[in-house]
This record gives sequence, structure tokens and C-alpha cells, in this order.
Amino acid sequence: MSEIKLMYLCEICGESEYLEGDHTIICICGHIQSIPDDEIIFDSV
Repeated sequence: MSEIKLMYLCEICGESEYLEGDHTIICICGHIQSIPDDEIIFDSV
């Protein structure tokens, strides 16, 4: 079993450090962007 972690780049500052919330990404610069539903992968075991 391998874990796939998607890397998101901030639209404003380009950093990849973020806090993950419910369908949102909060960057260290304070920018909040939403996670597109088609990029969320539900892995059924």
C-alpha cells in the first residue's frame, strides 16, 4: 500500500507549505484556496 500525497502550490506566493482543511488549503502566506473535487482520491480498501 502506497500513500499518494498531492502537492499543492499556492496561487499567490508559490509556496507548497499549507494546512489542509475541509476542501480548502490554507497557505503559510494566508491565502486560502479550495481543493477541486476531481483531485480528491478516495482509496477504497
